[in-house]
Parts: sequence; C-alpha cells; structure tokens
Amino acid sequence: MTRGKQFLITFIMLIAVLSQAGCGGGGGGSGAVNEPPPLTGAIVSKAASLSGSEEIPPVITSASGSGILDVSTTTGAVRGSVTLQTSSPVTPVIAVHVYEGARGENGGIVIALINSGSGVWSVPSDKVLTAAQVNSFLAGNFYFNVRTDANLNGEFRGQIDQ
Repeated sequence: MTRGKQFLITFIMLIAVLSQAGCGGGGGGSGAVNEPPPLTGAIVSKAASLSGSEEIPPVITSASGSGILDVSTTTGAVRGSVTLQTSSPVTPVIAVHVYEGARGENGGIVIALINSGSGVWSVPSDKVLTAAQVNSFLAGNFYFNVRTDANLNGEFRGQIDQ
C-alpha cells in the first residue's frame, strides 16, 4: 500500500471517529438533538370535560370527551391526551388541538394532538411550552377543541381548568 493511500485511509477513519464523538455517539441517548425535555420538577395536572355547550357559539351535539394535560413548570414539557366517547362524535374527527384562551373566548392553537387510535388523541412527545404559556395554563386559559367534518371550527371543547 502506498504512503498516500495509507494516509487517506487513516484520515477517513479519523473523520469517522470524530463525527461520532461530536454527535454523542449516534446512539440516540442523552446527546440526541430532538429528545424531549423530561417531565420533571413541579408537575401540574389539569383536566377538562368536553361538550358542545362549551363551543363559541355553542353547538348542539351528542359528542363528548375528556382530557388531561400535565405540564412541568420547570421545563415547560407537556404531556396529555383527549379521549372521545366511543359513540360520538357522529361525524369524523379531523383535528384535536390545545388552544390558549379563557373560558368563553376563542384563542389560538398551541398544540396539535395526534391520533393515537381508539378515540384517543395525544400530545406529541416533543412539545414544550414557553414560560408565558405555562403561566397561561396555570391561570386556566387553555382548552381542548375537537374539529369534525360537520363543525370545522369545533364541535366540542373543554376548558382545561379542573
């Protein structure tokens, strides 16, 4: 093997070793870039009962559900889910969101939940609230909203303050 080839192979191996060291070993452990913050510190859990009467304006529907949101006041990490009643809603659900807004007011979307199946919609594991959003949550100014084909702005909702 020529001296040039030997140098090239050594150089490539060195680059490979350094690139692995720079990314935490590539194993997805504590050095992973997209790892969600832990749900540690002071955890506040709040629940909601969802109904059409909570919508603005109210919606007449037999659809209902319940939800829970856990928030770390230390890291802003958030976990939670909404469970829809098995017999409702009458039309397909197209989206479930967490909004920031006081009871009786419409607000803006904070988190889009994902369909986990069997009528359960869950907060994605990488969601983190800002300090201002944590304070708004603590004040009871978050709500779940369920959108359906029949009611695109929302068929039923519930204030996350229980």
